[in-house]
Amino acid sequence: MQQRSRTGGAPTRLALLVRTQAPFTACVAVVTVATALIAPERLLHVQFLVGLALVAAAILLTLAVPWERLHPLWRLVLVDLNLTTVGLLLHVVGDVLNATYLLLSFPLLWLAFAFGRTGAVLALVGSVVVIWVPDAINGDVPTDARAVVELLTLTLLTVAVVSVVAAQAHRFKLSQLAVESAARDREEAVRDREQAVMEQERAGVILRTVADEVNVALAFLDEEHRVILDNRVSRELAHLAGFDPDTGALEHAYDADGFTPLPPERQPVVRVIGGETIRDVLYWVGPPGQQRATLNNGRPVIDEHGRYRGAVLVGHDVTELLEAVRSREASLATLSHELRTPLTAMIGHLELLEDSELPDGVRRPLRAMSRGAEQLQDLAERFLAASSTAPTPRPVSLSARDLVERAAEQLPDAPRVPLRVAVPTGTPVHADPVMLERVLVILLRNAVSYTTEGSIEVDAERREGGTTLIVRDTGMGVPADDLPRIFDRFHRGANVVRHEIRGTGLGLAVARGLVGAHGGTLTVASVEGVGTTVRASFPGPA
Repeated sequence: MQQRSRTGGAPTRLALLVRTQAPFTACVAVVTVATALIAPERLLHVQFLVGLALVAAAILLTLAVPWERLHPLWRLVLVDLNLTTVGLLLHVVGDVLNATYLLLSFPLLWLAFAFGRTGAVLALVGSVVVIWVPDAINGDVPTDARAVVELLTLTLLTVAVVSVVAAQAHRFKLSQLAVESAARDREEAVRDREQAVMEQERAGVILRTVADEVNVALAFLDEEHRVILDNRVSRELAHLAGFDPDTGALEHAYDADGFTPLPPERQPVVRVIGGETIRDVLYWVGPPGQQRATLNNGRPVIDEHGRYRGAVLVGHDVTELLEAVRSREASLATLSHELRTPLTAMIGHLELLEDSELPDGVRRPLRAMSRGAEQLQDLAERFLAASSTAPTPRPVSLSARDLVERAAEQLPDAPRVPLRVAVPTGTPVHADPVMLERVLVILLRNAVSYTTEGSIEVDAERREGGTTLIVRDTGMGVPADDLPRIFDRFHRGANVVRHEIRGTGLGLAVARGLVGAHGGTLTVASVEGVGTTVRASFPGPA
């Protein structure tokens, strides 16, 4: 068994003895026994005895010297001792025991295998020296052709064997280095993979912990629509909704009104895994009595090569917010109903008093009281309209110009700037007359309230898809920061508050609801200090 030192790759002393000196010593012993049988008188030859002594010295040095701590070239001392031993034995018994030449193979192969190209060169030189030099020193150089040919043949064969062995040893070392390098690469790859797995597991733990702590529903589905990552909120909502992991459909899903069942093809999960991107989709989940409202966003995940990698969904539980809005709207509706009855009675009695014979000094306060009551009644009507769902329209074909003129007549105060009706005569609009008139009154009232100089213009555009009514003014305009919230209920722009203009912030929200009930759209474009343009688009008849 080959033993290695703890501090390096060099063999220990015992391993060196077993690998090199033990086989060589055994063969020298065989040569000694053979010599005793065929030429016993040569055993006492000085050179033979010196050779045996060198064998013993090599064994002692192998065991005594800490070779594993020395440079490998120091082991050439042992090789030299072995070569010298072979030379001495060949000189004594080589002529009677040709097998002695085989002893050369041990030091020569050691040189070729252990010391690379340098060892191969030393082996070649050593073989020539061992074969030729002893005889040359003693003057016994062979002169007959046969002996010379034998020595030359032996030398050439030795050179050939050493060369082949050296080449094989070199290739073996190269392959060994390649194997060791591949092993190191595999070990590094395994370590890197283990490190990557540990980092991935660590990142997964962190991600799951963070996901469970946020009060938002998170879910990621892979290419096979399997849930790879979710969190506590999403699991609770999925359980409440009756989530089917095979199809992505929900058993208990309802539209934004909380009552209309939502078919699977319109449900957010199904839409997103089908490749659709959704933004701010509101729907309710859960059986009646346990419903929760969620505002959802999601999109498919596409990698840099355009391949589908799954889908991600984010849902916000807005139940409390919607319930607060509903409660506020219910309170407003109740307040409006409670105000409307006494205000109607008050206005009726004031009208009766105005019709009676009263002096002018009394009529003027009565007219002021009547205007105040009418304003309160209008405010109550706005609150009621804002807190209730837009009624179902009954659209008919109407004259847009006639409706605009009728709405202008309902303005409580005369405009401070010119009001120009540019709607072409005969322009049709398909809408509910009461609802459209209400929209026009709101838009004209806003334009009159916010325009102190310049003009107000009402126009219309007839397109194949329907009619668009346009109200333009050159008033104060809307600040850019307020535009995104212009349709929010009770929101009033900073410049409106600064100029102390009366209002509730409900008009545009009500108008958009009425236009939307027709399947139309209401848009606002405005530049602060320049003016505002409002476009109410109504589709044509189906």
